[in-house]
Amino acid sequence: EKSGIYLDLEYAFNQCCQGIYENRSEKVRVELCKAQIIIYAILGLYERAVDLSLDTQNFDLAKKYANKSFIDQKLKKNLWIKIARKILSSNENVRGKKEDNNEENVRKVLELLNETKDILRIDDLLPYFPDNTKVETLKEKLCDSFRSYNERIVN
Repeated sequence: EKSGIYLDLEYAFNQCCQGIYENRSEKVRVELCKAQIIIYAILGLYERAVDLSLDTQNFDLAKKYANKSFIDQKLKKNLWIKIARKILSSNENVRGKKEDNNEENVRKVLELLNETKDILRIDDLLPYFPDNTKVETLKEKLCDSFRSYNERIVN
């Protein structure tokens, strides 16, 4: 026997969409987008939840839904790559110089690698780093990756 509240998710989702496009405050629109993201997740549409989270610069929600333990490993890896790519292309922290912003975004992605040790490696993300990324910035992660490959070859 199921107990709880019955919720028509399609109706709720449509209400969120309608509310976003009506003349409402920015705060209300942000909360309605967040509700849409949660509805996508309830429906098991994690890729859509992550995409909408990234579109609205809500990196915390994107990480939350990309990190669900029951998601297929391949999908999980692709979701984390999407998050990393969005961070690298983000202009959110612009302090006047594009180089400063790139360095900050690279630092954030390196932190993301620490969060996703079993999912992402530096070599998964190398194609997405800006061309002007300094090798010394990536040195530690690259050396870790080389050590890991070496251990696999030796064993």
